[in-house]
Amino acid sequence: MKTPAQYEIQFGKCDVSETTKAELLRETNPRFARVSFESPVQQNGHDFAFAVVPVKFSAENKFVQCGRAVLCQTQAEADETFQLLTAATGEHMGIIQAGQLGQVGFVKNFRCIITEYSSRKMPSPGGKKVWMAVEREIDKATGEFTVKRKQSARNESEATRIAQQWQAEYDAEKKKYFDAVAKSNALPKPPERCEPLSETDRGDIVIAEMA
Repeated sequence: MKTPAQYEIQFGKCDVSETTKAELLRETNPRFARVSFESPVQQNGHDFAFAVVPVKFSAENKFVQCGRAVLCQTQAEADETFQLLTAATGEHMGIIQAGQLGQVGFVKNFRCIITEYSSRKMPSPGGKKVWMAVEREIDKATGEFTVKRKQSARNESEATRIAQQWQAEYDAEKKKYFDAVAKSNALPKPPERCEPLSETDRGDIVIAEMA
């Protein structure tokens, strides 16, 4: 489990050379530091043993937190968050394709968002917890999520059935999209020749291949 931290993490002073200090102060993008706690910290009733923190170097020879840290329960989660957030600060070439149109450009600060369908107990408008089918979009790096839709159910079985139906509809739409992309990538058939290649045609082909 991952979640944004609700507090700031402090760092001590670093003993660095003036050359290294100057290089660190020139950096415009944040760095990310992986932190392990001697004792797990608690937030929202869960224990977290690791954190990934965005930091910048200050003139006081200290790394200073410059954004929300991400709390992680396992080393593997912390490593994944570190890699995703570090990659997001770089510049990457992206390709967008829709139908017969395509676009190439550079992107920064991209996010890996996954869609999750689940059944769980949640508070109803009256405050009572009831079973609901829930669709959430989750930031894979930070654990932040947005509830896209939810529907109350009479019991866990019904909530699970609704969530599975939503998942099937999502999978069908995704398949439809990628099938359309694959179809648009197919090269058109060459025009049919009325006559077989002549000796002159074959000679022209050889000349073209050698040009």
